[in-house]
Amino acid sequence: MEDPTMEPEDYDEDEDERTDWTPEELAEDARRVMNEIAELAEKSVETKDFDPGLPSEPENIRAMAYLQRTDAAAYSRGMIKLKMAKPAPDLRLLNQRINDEVKIQDANQKAANSYHKDLSHDERYSRPAELMKGMVDEFTINRHGGLSKVVFASLMDSTTGETVYVPKLTPICDFVAWPTREILKDNGVSTERSIELEGILPNYSKLPRITVAMSDFGEMKWPGPQWGMQAAIRPQKEKELRFCLQKMAQSGIPESTVYTFLGWKKVDNLWIYLHAGGAVGADDVEVELPQKLANYRLPKKVSDLRIAINAVMALFEIVPGKIMYPLVSMAFLSVLMEPLRQAGIEPGVLMYLWGESGSRKSTVIALVLCLFGKFHNKSLPASFRDTAKNIEELAFIAKDILLSVDDLYPTSDPKEFKDLTGKLEYLMRNQGDRQGRGRLTKDGLGNYVPGGGHDPRGLIVASGEVQPLSGSSLARAYTMKIEKEDIENERLKMAQDQRDLLGQAMVSYLKWLALFIDDLPSILFNRFEELREKARDASKVQRRHPRLDEAVADLYIGLEMFFKYAVSTTFVTQEDADAHLAKAWDALNHGADEQTEMALKNDISQLFMGAILELQSQNKVVFGYMDGTVPQQDQDRAPPKRDRDLVGWGPDLNGVYYFLIDAAIKAANELLRGQGGNKVIMKDMLLDALDQKDLLATPQGKARSYGKTIAGRTKWVTAVKGQAFDLGEAKAPAD
Repeated sequence: MEDPTMEPEDYDEDEDERTDWTPEELAEDARRVMNEIAELAEKSVETKDFDPGLPSEPENIRAMAYLQRTDAAAYSRGMIKLKMAKPAPDLRLLNQRINDEVKIQDANQKAANSYHKDLSHDERYSRPAELMKGMVDEFTINRHGGLSKVVFASLMDSTTGETVYVPKLTPICDFVAWPTREILKDNGVSTERSIELEGILPNYSKLPRITVAMSDFGEMKWPGPQWGMQAAIRPQKEKELRFCLQKMAQSGIPESTVYTFLGWKKVDNLWIYLHAGGAVGADDVEVELPQKLANYRLPKKVSDLRIAINAVMALFEIVPGKIMYPLVSMAFLSVLMEPLRQAGIEPGVLMYLWGESGSRKSTVIALVLCLFGKFHNKSLPASFRDTAKNIEELAFIAKDILLSVDDLYPTSDPKEFKDLTGKLEYLMRNQGDRQGRGRLTKDGLGNYVPGGGHDPRGLIVASGEVQPLSGSSLARAYTMKIEKEDIENERLKMAQDQRDLLGQAMVSYLKWLALFIDDLPSILFNRFEELREKARDASKVQRRHPRLDEAVADLYIGLEMFFKYAVSTTFVTQEDADAHLAKAWDALNHGADEQTEMALKNDISQLFMGAILELQSQNKVVFGYMDGTVPQQDQDRAPPKRDRDLVGWGPDLNGVYYFLIDAAIKAANELLRGQGGNKVIMKDMLLDALDQKDLLATPQGKARSYGKTIAGRTKWVTAVKGQAFDLGEAKAPAD
C-alpha cells in the first residue's frame, strides 16, 4: 500500500487515479452505505432474501468502521437493523472485522498527523495547537510551519488490490494564524464586532497582534496589509483559511468589550466614566482611542483631595475672571453632557478664545484640559490644520469631555484662510445644531444607503489669533479675547507645577456625580430654565441673542455643580463658593453682552457695504450699466485698469445690483487689510447675513449666485437690493 504519510507534493497526479475526500464527504458516504445495508436488512424480515456476505465486503467494512469512529449514533442505529436480517450475517465475525478496520484507520490517521515535526508540542505553537485539538480530521499544522487542510486520498493497496482511504495534507498558507479573542467595539451609539488575531512565520518570527473588523474579515484582504508579504496564502485558499480560523474560534476564545469613546457609559446598572487609561468607577475596562486623544488619561488614585481641589481653585487666579471662569465652567459642563442630553437640553455652545501670537492662549487651554489628563501647549488634541472630517470624528469620540481645537492663524493666502475659517464655521454649526454631516453607509446586503452623521457629543474650545466671526455667527459661539498682559506669570507657573493634581480632583468629582447621575436630568432641566430667564433679565444690552442667554445658563450650571461638590468635601466653604459663583455670573453675562455689541458693531453685511462705498468713493471699483457700459463720470476721473475693478452692474429698473461677488469681496478684503484690521469677509457668511436682512433679490428657483444675461453675455452674479447700500452709509469701515 502507498505510504499514507507522504506529503501532497510527493503525489504524481497522473500515476494513479485518485479522489480527494473531505472528512464530511467520507462521513456522508459511510452513512449512505450503512443506510442501504440497514434498509435491505429491514426488508428481509418479510422477504427472507438478505445476502449475509454483503456487510463483509471490503468497501462496506471500511464505511462502517469510519462511521463507528465518527458517528456512533448512526452506526448503532444501522447495526440494530442489521441484527434483524433474514438470513442473518455472522455478527461476531463482522464486528471483529469492523474493529480491525477501526484500528487500521486510527493508525493511518495518527501516522498522517505525525509525519511532520511535532509542532503541536512546540511552546511557540501551543495556543493554536490547543485550539485545533478538535479539528484533527479537518485542519492541522504541517511540518513547514504552515496551516494545512486534511483531506483523504483514495488509492489502491498493491498488496491486496483494495482501495483504501488515507489522509493527506493540502497546504493553505505558509504561516500559522489563530484567533485570540472576539471584540465587541462599543462607540456609545452602536457596536461593531471584530476578531483579534496572532500569528507566527515558519522562521518562528511572531506576527503582531492585529484586530480585524468582522465586516472585513470575510473578504480575507487583511493578511497582506496587516502582516506583510511573508504571510503568504496559497492560491485560491483564502476561504479555507477563513473557515479554519472560524473553527479555531469555536474551540473557545474569550469575548471582550472595548469602548471607543470618552465619557459616561452605564454598565451593569452603574455609571462609569471612560478615559484613555480605563474608567473611573470600574476596573479592567479597555478603551481604544485615536492617538490624538491618548492624553485624556485620568489618574487611578487621589493622593490628597484637599490639595487637588485647591489646585482647581487656583486656576481662577491665573487670568481675569472674564476668561478663566468661562473656561473652567466649560470643562465641568462637558462632563454633564449625558444628563443634559437625557433632559433634552444638550448645550450647543462652542467656545472661541482668541488673541495675538504670544498671548499664551494655548497654554491656558492646555492647563484647563489637565482636568482630564496631561496636556501642554504643544500636545493639544486637534488643530485647524486637521481636516473638518477629522475634527468631526474626534468631536464624536470625545463624548462628555472638553475637546480643544487649536491655532486658527492668519495667512496671506486667501484660499488657505478661507479653509481655516470655514472649519470654524462648520464646527460652530455642528456644535450648535448637535448634528454631524450625513454620510453613506453599507446595509446588511452591502448596498450604500443614507446614514446619520457622527454627531458631536462633548464640547469644544477653539483658539486662534484672529476673530473671523461676525453677525449671526457670533451667536453660535461664546468668544473671549485674551491679551498678553492678562497672564499672571507667577501664578501660571505655580498652577503648571500642580497640573497633575487637577485630574485627581476631576476623578473625585466624577465619582461623586456617578452616585446620582440618573437624578440629574430633571434637576438640571429645571435649573436651566430658571437660569436662562435670569440671564435674559441680566443682559445690559438690547438684542442679545437667545443662544447667548442659553450659553450663560449652561456655563453657570457647569461651575455651580463643581462648587456643590467642592462644598460637600468641606475643603471649600459655602461663602467662598457663593463669592466665586457671583463673580462667574457677572463675568459670563458681561462676556455675552460684549459679544452682542461686537456682533452689532462688526455686522459683516454692514462691513462689506461700507467697504464697497469707500472703494467707490476712491474710484477703485465700479458698477457698470445694465447695457454693459461704464459710467462716464468714473471714466473721466480714473478709468478702471483691470477687470477686477468691475464689481458688478446696476441698478436695473427695480433698483437691483448684480454683484460679481467674488471680485467685490476680494476688493473689500484688500481695503480692510490695508487699514491694518483683522477683519475678513467670508462669502458664505456675507450671503447669510444679507439673506437674513432680506437684501438678496435672488429669483425664485435660483441659487444665490446664478447665471444672468447682461449686455448679451451670461455673467455669474449675485442679486442684491439697492437698500443694502444704506448699511454702508450708516457705518464706514472701521478696525
